[in-house]
Amino acid sequence: MMAAVALAAVGLAMTRGMNPMHLGAFGPLVAILLWLLYTGAIERRRLEGFHYATAVVTVLASGFLARQIALESFRPLGQFAAGSHGAALVEHLIGAALSLMLGLAAGLAVRRLEEARGWDLAPFFRGAVVGSFVAVPIVLAALDQESLTNPNSGDRLTALAVIAAGFAIGGIVETLRS
Repeated sequence: MMAAVALAAVGLAMTRGMNPMHLGAFGPLVAILLWLLYTGAIERRRLEGFHYATAVVTVLASGFLARQIALESFRPLGQFAAGSHGAALVEHLIGAALSLMLGLAAGLAVRRLEEARGWDLAPFFRGAVVGSFVAVPIVLAALDQESLTNPNSGDRLTALAVIAAGFAIGGIVETLRS
């Protein structure tokens, strides 16, 4: 129990200085990383496909939804949030909650596939996590930040292709290795 409280304190410390608008994008990332750390290192449980699939889908969905909300392409509160800073914060928190729900749904789907078919999907998603975490810094270093925020830029497609390639290559390599 003390370890859970300590990890919650670490999570709060990591998000304390964050712009509230960035909390919708980075809050789920911090929560997922702390959950994996607690489950794997503190409880010493074997991480399964459920954990890795939840992590991958939540992180990707939270980044996508936070970007769509920031560009005002996705408005969960509709016109209610127009011009209000507090309502905009609530929109980002709704995006974070939606990404967590989507990640948990993906994790449950993977768990059902593992149980029904007898497959072990954990190596694929473990490799996908590593591949994604390698691809994201490459995208941020190689591409101009302004081109990533421009909705009409072709670099966004390049960034998505690099991240998808990192996801797929990491998953395939880890699956072949195990």
